[in-house]
Amino acid sequence: MLVALALLWWWWAAALRRSLTTVPSTTEGSAPAHASASGTVAADVTGTMWLMVQRDRVLAWRDPMRRAPWLIVAFLSIVWPLLVIRGAGAVFGVVLAAVLAGTQAGNQYGTEGSALWLHMVAFADRMRARGEALGHAVFALIPGVAIVVVACTVLSVIRSELHLLPAALGVCLGALTGSTAMAGYLSARVPFAARQSRTSMFAGSIPGQKARTAGAGFAIFGAGVAAAVVPGLLTVLALTTNPVWGWVALVVGPAVGVAAILLFTRAQARTYLARTPEILAVVAVGDRS
Repeated sequence: MLVALALLWWWWAAALRRSLTTVPSTTEGSAPAHASASGTVAADVTGTMWLMVQRDRVLAWRDPMRRAPWLIVAFLSIVWPLLVIRGAGAVFGVVLAAVLAGTQAGNQYGTEGSALWLHMVAFADRMRARGEALGHAVFALIPGVAIVVVACTVLSVIRSELHLLPAALGVCLGALTGSTAMAGYLSARVPFAARQSRTSMFAGSIPGQKARTAGAGFAIFGAGVAAAVVPGLLTVLALTTNPVWGWVALVVGPAVGVAAILLFTRAQARTYLARTPEILAVVAVGDRS
C-alpha cells in the first residue's frame, strides 16, 4: 500500500509539472457545441451536454488532481473486495467503488472557483443549465461504468462466480447512477469551495465548509444505496428462486439510476439558476485557499 501511494504521489507530481510547463491545444474543447445551430430545445440540451463532456475530458487529461481520484477508484474496485470479502459474493464488493465513482460528479460548481461566473453568463437559461448538468454526469459515468464492468468481470472470474455477474452488475450500476444523480443535484443545493492552489493531491475543502462536504458525502452514499435496493432485492430472488432474476436486476438497476439522473438534473438546473449568486459567493472562497 505504501509503495502504491508513493508511486501515485510521484505520478501526480510529474503530471502536474508537465501540465504547468507545456501548452496543450484546447481548440477542440472550446469549439461550439454541435447541433446547437438548429435552435431547438433538444439541441440546446444535447449540444451543451456534449460540449461539457469534451471540456471535462480535456481538463481531466491536463489536471492530475482530476485524474488521481479515478485511479484510486479503479484500484479499490478490485483490491478492496479481494482483501475484505473472503467468502462468496466478493463481486458485490465492487458496489463501494461504484458509489465512489458516482461521487466524482459532485461539487461541479465548486471546482470552478470564481470562474463560475463564466458559466453563469454562458448557460443562463434553463435548457443550457440542464445540458451542463447532464454533461458532467455523462462524463462521470463513462469511466465509472468501465471500472464497474471490468472489476465485476475480473472478480467473478477470479472467484469463479460468473453466475453472479449479471446481478452484481445490476446492483453496482444502479449504485453508480444513483450516486451520480445525487452528486449532481447536491452540487447546486449544497455547494462548497475547492482549493485552487493545487499544493497537494489530497487537498480537501476549505475550513468552515467541512460540514457541507461531510453532509454531501453522506447524502451521495445514501442515494447510491437507495438506488441499489431494487436490484438488490432482485438479486436475492436470483439466489433463492431463479437465476433469471439476476438478468432482470441487470436491466432494472441502471434503468432506475438513469431515471434518477434525468429527474435530478432537472432539479439541479432549476436550483442552480435560482441560486447562482449564492453559489458563486460560496465557491469563490477556494481561490484564496
